[in-house]
Amino acid sequence: MKIVWDLFRDWAARTDAGGRRLIVPVLGTGFNAQAGAKKDWGDLLRDVQRAVKVRVDLPEGQGLVGNTTLAWEAMVLALANARNAMPSDVESELLEQAATLLDASYGPDGPTEAFARAFVAHRFRDVMSFNFDRVLHLEGARWRHAGTRGFSKTRSHLALPDGTRVWYPHGATSWPASIRLGMRNYGTYLKELEQARRGYKGEEEALERR
Repeated sequence: MKIVWDLFRDWAARTDAGGRRLIVPVLGTGFNAQAGAKKDWGDLLRDVQRAVKVRVDLPEGQGLVGNTTLAWEAMVLALANARNAMPSDVESELLEQAATLLDASYGPDGPTEAFARAFVAHRFRDVMSFNFDRVLHLEGARWRHAGTRGFSKTRSHLALPDGTRVWYPHGATSWPASIRLGMRNYGTYLKELEQARRGYKGEEEALERR
């Protein structure tokens, strides 16, 4: 692991001519597995099913890879049918259960803490996490929302004590409704991303005119 951390140290220190950090790490489920807490998508989805008492047969092992969105939609439809309700009305319950289960498996302390502290010690300016969990919510971390009301996947970030900003573009367990797992969620996210792109572009053009 020493060689890996040496690489991180070099990457984190790279800056452009203006002294701005160049490297932004992008984290996925492999980060948590390396940190010592592995829970694959099949385990999570089956745990959610048990929690809400709905049954959907899911592919085993690699059969689920690339199909998690379809599996999630099947679970939403199954629960809606069992409750005689609209899918949009029951999905929030599934998301809340997913957030609860993820927080129980991936908290800021426990088996992942040492790895997470070793990672953030390299002081990247920004980190993008496609995970939803709280593995990087180390002591002293605080949410910052850039003037928005509540969590925004394009404006909110977790501010670590050393100044590192952790972004959660797929949502965070602190706000279960923000978690992107189904096709409907990803579809509405495209509009939000386009609005954010236009906003940042406008800010960039304003700076260039000064």
